[in-house]
Amino acid sequence: MDLCAGKLKGVLGGEYRYETLNTLDSTRPPDFPSRYRRHVWATFGELYIPLAGEGWSLPGVHELALSVAGRYERYSDFKGDTHLSIGFAGFQCLE
Repeated sequence: MDLCAGKLKGVLGGEYRYETLNTLDSTRPPDFPSRYRRHVWATFGELYIPLAGEGWSLPGVHELALSVAGRYERYSDFKGDTHLSIGFAGFQCLE
C-alpha cells in the first residue's frame, strides 16, 4: 500500500515443527534412554510503516520508519509464548 512517505510493507506467516530429544535420565538405570517429544505451532507478522521518506519528509529527517513485529508459539507440552518488537529506523540529513 502506498503512503505519503513510501510503501507500507507487511508479512504474515506460520510454522510447524516437531522436536525430539533423546537423553539419558539419571533417575533411571544406567544407559536407559529417555525420549522427549513435542509439537510447536507458530504464527508471525511484521509491519514496516514509513513515517518520512521520498514522498514526504520532516525538517532534518530524510527517512524515518516504524517497524512492528510479533510472534506467537504454542507448544504441546506447555502454554504458548508471545514475542513483540517495536523499533524506529531513521537517517538524518544534515544539510
